[in-house]
Amino acid sequence: MQKYFENLDALRFFAFLSVFISHVALFLGYASSNSSYFEFVKKFFLVHGDLGVNFFFVLSGFLITFLLFSEKQKSGHISLPHFYLRRILRIWPLYFLTLILGFFVIYPIATNSGIIFPFLTTESYSSLPWYIFLGANIKMAFLGAGSAVLAVLWSISVEEQFYLLWPAVLSFISKNKNILKVILFIVGIAFLYRFYHYDNYNIVKYSTFSVMSDLAIGALGAYITFFFSRVCKAIANCPRYLITLFYVLGFALIPLRTLLPLMPHGFLYRCLYSLEPILFSLFFIFIILEQNMAINSFLKFGRSKILNYLGARSYGLYCYHVIAVFFTFYLFHLLGVSNPNHNFALYAVEIAVAFTLSVVFSAVSYRFLEKKFLALKEKHGYKKYRIT
Repeated sequence: MQKYFENLDALRFFAFLSVFISHVALFLGYASSNSSYFEFVKKFFLVHGDLGVNFFFVLSGFLITFLLFSEKQKSGHISLPHFYLRRILRIWPLYFLTLILGFFVIYPIATNSGIIFPFLTTESYSSLPWYIFLGANIKMAFLGAGSAVLAVLWSISVEEQFYLLWPAVLSFISKNKNILKVILFIVGIAFLYRFYHYDNYNIVKYSTFSVMSDLAIGALGAYITFFFSRVCKAIANCPRYLITLFYVLGFALIPLRTLLPLMPHGFLYRCLYSLEPILFSLFFIFIILEQNMAINSFLKFGRSKILNYLGARSYGLYCYHVIAVFFTFYLFHLLGVSNPNHNFALYAVEIAVAFTLSVVFSAVSYRFLEKKFLALKEKHGYKKYRIT
């Protein structure tokens, strides 16, 4: 079953944008903390970048699972060596470059600059093995976060763990109905894991067992797309009023999640807290399916060349954006225009510079690094799926 999902790149950009907005609000927006209005907007609408990461997970679970289904249908089996090689060629070059920059470029500059940055810029070299062996999320879950530049790699670690295990699981399962059972089992385990660890933020946010429900629900979307043509037809013909309703309900969850911690932390709170990521993942898979199937969509983001361009470079945007924020803060401090007086106009300029640097870094990286490895990856299958 061959299918090209033309709107996925644009959706990737919006996932990145959510992370970027959250980080500039936290790392640069501190300068406007004297504004009660800004603090309200930041709390309820801006600092939800974790949802962007969840969206990335759902996207990855959806597309990778769909491609594995396609390979299994076409050839009768999944070639694990070829799959792992494709993933290594796509993920590792940028991952390890970011690792080198974080430990051996940003760290020395930050420690020798004498500047007090509004976010952590250093990481103990003893943490290096966690990153080398793709366990950054485990380190952050149980030992805490370090450098913000390196912290973004936690989600890459989760995805690599998923890529390591999920193809092997699908290869082992012979009956399609059992795949659905495994997916639902994973979602259930993640719910129970969050329920048990509800009072430990780092474990809930970064542990593989906690966030794997996002990837599983992405896989569920692929399962529906591949095996349930009636459901796909219903999504394709979904009326606009229902599409509108789903979007309104989904986006309404964002400010509501800010109010959740105000509840008494009893049984009901633990249930809702553990259920929240699942609700957002279901909303995200709805967006993916609606954008790629519905004929009554208000707007297909994939029709925008700019969004497609940025989305195709979203992996670089994600890896480099905190580096861009670092150099923005560093540059403004060297120019003597750091933001001690809560100047909102200057803050807006900082955001624009950080975003521009993110785009430039990712474009250069894509042109001179990633494309070379992408060309090698295409020799091993899946030429037109834009897996990132």
